[in-house]
Amino acid sequence: MRVILLFCVLAISLFSIAEKSFTVKVTVLSYDGMPLKNIAVKTQMGGKIIGNLTDLDGICLLETDQKSLSVTAMDETENYMPISVYVQLKKAQNTIVTIVMYPGEKMNLERIKLDDLNYGKVDSTVAHPCDDSVFVEAQFPGGRAGMMKFLMENVRYPQVSVENGDMGKVYLSFIVELDGNLSHISVVRGVTRELDQEAIRVFLTTPKWTPATCSGTAVRSKYNIPINFNLQ
Repeated sequence: MRVILLFCVLAISLFSIAEKSFTVKVTVLSYDGMPLKNIAVKTQMGGKIIGNLTDLDGICLLETDQKSLSVTAMDETENYMPISVYVQLKKAQNTIVTIVMYPGEKMNLERIKLDDLNYGKVDSTVAHPCDDSVFVEAQFPGGRAGMMKFLMENVRYPQVSVENGDMGKVYLSFIVELDGNLSHISVVRGVTRELDQEAIRVFLTTPKWTPATCSGTAVRSKYNIPINFNLQ
């Protein structure tokens, strides 16, 4: 009888220990859905920082004994801004967390340099001004209503901004090129780094615009737009 009782106590103890061990599979993706390798994924456990680098598929595993934790993904090249997510674990195995990273300041600067190579300097848009009477402004597919629908469906309010209660308008400037692509996307007046980067991220993913025309001929044009972030 004592042997059976001892076995039960031992089994319960082992089960309890097993229940305290969690394996978290973290997948890190870029804002356009591509897996990101060599991203440092870290969390704090028992006063220590633990973590791993993502592999070619943007995946790494974390072993923890905590049922709730904050996981941070950091790009040492600084192309992507750090992102933290809060995780509540319910299973000892197969807990999957996906982290989406947004462009950082370095990537935005590099992208503008690339735009210069592909499309030419911004100043070229004012080299040959067009009279207002024969100028037709560039347009988002579906017009203003189409743009509002696109923003409502695609803007992702950053979690840290939600927690901090950050709100306001991010004013963007960009060039609508002859082929309808956007270039030189930049913040004219921002709110916070997270909201500014989210505004840029969204406009990096827009469909092609209808370019502006001057007397019926397509021309490059500069466009300014406010993006309103409101938690209410």
